[in-house]
Amino acid sequence: LSDTLSENTFDKFIATEQWQEHAKCKAQAYADNPIGWLYIGGQSGSGKTHLCTAICGELLKQGRTVKYVLWRDVVRNLQSCIFDNDKYFAEIDKLKSADVLYIDDFLKSSEPKKELNIAFEIINQRYISDRTTIISSELHIDKLRDFDEAIAGRIKQKSKLNTILIKFEPTRNYRAK
Repeated sequence: LSDTLSENTFDKFIATEQWQEHAKCKAQAYADNPIGWLYIGGQSGSGKTHLCTAICGELLKQGRTVKYVLWRDVVRNLQSCIFDNDKYFAEIDKLKSADVLYIDDFLKSSEPKKELNIAFEIINQRYISDRTTIISSELHIDKLRDFDEAIAGRIKQKSKLNTILIKFEPTRNYRAK
């Protein structure tokens, strides 16, 4: 995140529409009082990563340690060491035990159902140990149920007050403008 922290701040998130202002306000409220988890899902290019990075920047200023991971990198890394138990457990433990874990583009892959064991292992341990977790995804939280009820239920319970859902509309993809 170090390369993007100075660019992806709350001050630099331009909210010209009501849905953007709502998302920004909820993200700022979470950054000020990070109780539970934060889940932001929806339209690609709508600012999900920007807002989550801004939250991480604020948490770093508060003295928290933050681990950022891109979901596809997590899966590729863990699958590459699946036959080396020591390496696998060392790598996955970094995700399970991080003070704050930010998972970007959760379950974004061509075959997300093949990644559910890894996802459950990380989400369940963070759920049990009540560690601060920030998740961005193109999936709305209810769509996660189509993949796995246990993962969706844990995320929904922990982010109950801190869920931001951005409606899927092509006009909300600012990268495509």
